[in-house]
Parts: sequence; C-alpha cells; structure tokens
Amino acid sequence: MHKYKSLVLGLGLLATALATWVAYHSETRILKSHFAQTASRYSVAIEQEMAVALETLHIIKGLYDGSKHVDADEFAEATSDIYRRHPEIISISWFLGADGITQFPELEYLERNAKGPGTDVIVASLRDISASYFSKATDSGAPVLVENIDTAKGPSNGLHVILPVYKPAMPKTFTERRDSLLGYIVGSFSLDYLLHGAIAKSMEEHVSYSVYAAHHGTNNAQHAGKRLYEKRPQQIPELQELSATDIVMVGDRNWFIQIEATPSYSVRLRSALPALVGLSLLALLAAFYWMMRVSDRTAREIGQQVVERTRALNLANQRLQQVARTDYLTDLPNRRSFDEALEIAIESGCPVGLVLIDVDFFKAYNDFYGHQAGDECLQRVANALRGVTRSLSGVAVGRYGGEEFAVLVTEKYKLPKLAEALREAVAALAIPHKDSTISDVVTISLGVLEQVTPDTREGFAQVAAELLQEADEALYHAKAAGRNRSFVVGAEKPANDSKSFVSKFAT
Repeated sequence: MHKYKSLVLGLGLLATALATWVAYHSETRILKSHFAQTASRYSVAIEQEMAVALETLHIIKGLYDGSKHVDADEFAEATSDIYRRHPEIISISWFLGADGITQFPELEYLERNAKGPGTDVIVASLRDISASYFSKATDSGAPVLVENIDTAKGPSNGLHVILPVYKPAMPKTFTERRDSLLGYIVGSFSLDYLLHGAIAKSMEEHVSYSVYAAHHGTNNAQHAGKRLYEKRPQQIPELQELSATDIVMVGDRNWFIQIEATPSYSVRLRSALPALVGLSLLALLAAFYWMMRVSDRTAREIGQQVVERTRALNLANQRLQQVARTDYLTDLPNRRSFDEALEIAIESGCPVGLVLIDVDFFKAYNDFYGHQAGDECLQRVANALRGVTRSLSGVAVGRYGGEEFAVLVTEKYKLPKLAEALREAVAALAIPHKDSTISDVVTISLGVLEQVTPDTREGFAQVAAELLQEADEALYHAKAAGRNRSFVVGAEKPANDSKSFVSKFAT
C-alpha cells in the first residue's frame, strides 16, 4: 500500500508540476497575444491622429487648388477655424516656391496658434528646416515630415509637415513637379501634444510607451532615430517577453511604437492559479481538476477580450479608410477617391464620360457672405448634385477641390441633358448671390466630355489626366461664354436646354 501511495504521490507531484508549467506558459501566451493587440491598437490610434493632422493641411491646400491667388486675409480666416478644432497645431505657414532644389523658399504667410510660442520662435524653427526637405517634397509630390525641431523655449518637441502645392494640381514627373510648383504649406505641430492625444484615447495602465522615427525601408526599431515620445511609469519593465513593437507609416517615415509591461501589469492580468497549483501537493487530483477549470475560464475571458478588441480595431480601420476617402465638408467622395474611380473605369475598358462643375463667382460669394456661409453653400450644392445623380446607375459625383465638383459616368446617358439637369437643380436652390454679375442666385458652369472609350496604351494615369484636361477646357469655355451654362467638348457653343429632365438621360 505504501508503495502505491508513494507512486500516487510521485505521480501527483509530477502531474502538479506539469500542470503548473502548462498553466503558466498558456497564460503567458495569452498575455503575449493580448499585449500584441494593445500595440496594434496604439498604432491605429496614431494613424488616425496623423491622418486628421494631414487632412488639415489638405484643407488649406484646397484654397490654392480653387484659386489663382490666396491673400493673407483668406489664409488667416482658414487657419483660425482650424486652430479652434486642433489645439495641437502650433502654426500653419505658406512658402512661395523657389527652385525647390538649392534655394530656401520664401516665407509669405504665417498664422500661429495664439496658445503657442511667439512668431519669432516659430520663424526660427522654420528656418532650421534644411532646403533638402523642400526639395524632397517637390520631387515626391507627397508630404515630408521633419521631426525633433524645438518649437518653444523648452524641451517640447515639434513636427513640421511640408506639403507641396502645384498648378496644375496633377504633375506626374519630377520635371513637371518642379516646373509647376506653386509653393509649400508647412504645418507645425506639437509632437508631444499630438502623440499624447493619440495614445491617451486607448491608454492602458501599467504600460510604458515609446515612439521612434526612421525613414521608409527601416524595419528594425534598433536602427530607428531619436525617440519622439515617451510615457514611462516609475517602474522597471518586467520581462522582454511582455514587450511589443509595431510600425506606423506616416508620410515619408516609419514610426516605431514600442510598449513594455511593468510588474503591476503582469500582476493585474495574471491569475494566482499556477502558484496555487504548486502549493497543492497534498491534494493532487483535486488541485489539478480545479486548476484546469480555472485555467479554462481565464483563457476564455482573456480570449474574449482579444476578440472584442480586434473587432474594435477593425471598426477603427474602417472609419479611418472612410475619413481618408470622403470630403469632410460635403460628405461626397474626395479628389483621391474620384481619381481612383476614374482610373479603374478606364482600366475596365468601358466608355467614360466626365462633367466638371464650378460654382460661379464663389470667391465673391465667400467675400460677401463669409466662409461659414460659403461652406453651407457648398453643402447645399453638393446635396443638389447628389439628388440628381442618386438614382442613376453608373453615375458618381465627388468634390474635386475648392468649389469644383466632378461627375464620372460609365453608363450610356445623354450627358448634355444630365449637365443641364445638374445646372437647373443648383439654380432651383435659389441661394441668394448679390455679388454675382450674371444672376441673383448661386449658379454653376459645367464642362462636358461625352462618353469615349480611351486608348490606354499611354497608361491609365496618363489617359485619366488627358480626359480631365479636355473636360476642364470645356469648363473654361462655359465660363468664358458667360457662366451659368454647360459646354460640350467639340461643340462650337454652349448647349443649354432648360426643358431637360432626368427621365430623358438614357439613350
């Protein structure tokens, strides 16, 4: 009997040791998975924050897309509204384009946040930017980031984002970009404020966070540059097994988000199960059975947390994609979304038609009624255009920039009739416009390119640019002919037909 007891005791000790080991390492794997999800959550939060930050600069860029010249009052009006919604912005400045290669561009306008540092401090910080960054922005056509620039009389770090502006707005080659460069919009942000705001949205207790910057192509945090942000509790990280690194692509940079757990993090999430099993040597079978039940319950709870947080991350990614492809003011597809849809339509080989729309004398409307009324006017015009095209298959309307809208047609319709319906729908809004020289209400001019099946041997992007250029020339003729009318590519005169109806569109 003693032998049997010894054997049972030995087997019990072995089973207890094995069960303790299994429980501990199973829990560790679950904690690692949970920790990796935490790192991904912060990456998404920073991506969202930076997407919003870059969108503010594109709002300013819209001023230059829709006007040949932006004066100081317009620039100040646009930035003042942005500062009220984005306290993390220190200043927004406009540099006239130089040659973009060796000359430092000339600072023309600078509007600073009243809560930020003084103008002299900001100008000094802007002057510290190397001309090579402006050259890089010119050649790439994309935002360029400059980090670790002091923006105040203290340790606060700053971030400059350089966004090139071209006229026309769609140069494709280095030479075209340099020749058509109009200038640069430079947004200066409080890096500490920006990153803290992003991380604070999903802050996890007992975790330290660090953000490092590196150029594209650097995929190892050990080769990253200086630390941009750090939030570290007064405790030494526990083990490297509870640490994670994720990469966020921001402009021309890779940002590494590194998080590490502190001892209290592990204490808070780990159960007492492994220790209890180890102390239960005198009740081998009971302790083993109890351990398995508790371990399963813990695994299910933590697994459920992972599932829920993964779902939240997926929803956040979907919202981010929606923000990136939708115009913030009119809720229509934005310029980027419209250009992609046009290239896809060309690539599919189906006939493509275009209608470019410009709100007549909109700058005068803004000057007379104010920018808030101008925003409301654009929203009402967008709703009218959407109302005409909503029920038509193969017809999509988007905001093309400033007061310009565009309609892409991939089905067979009579585009001159469609254009007239759009023009009449806007006129029917009867929005007063006392500063218009052609009407007492807001009107639109339209350039129409009827359906063509383009030759794609030159490439889809080049074909899209050519089609847009033809429609834009037609829009120019409509405006030159007196506005409040449509002009069809190839026609000798504007083609207005006030008796057109949507029901007559289909051919």
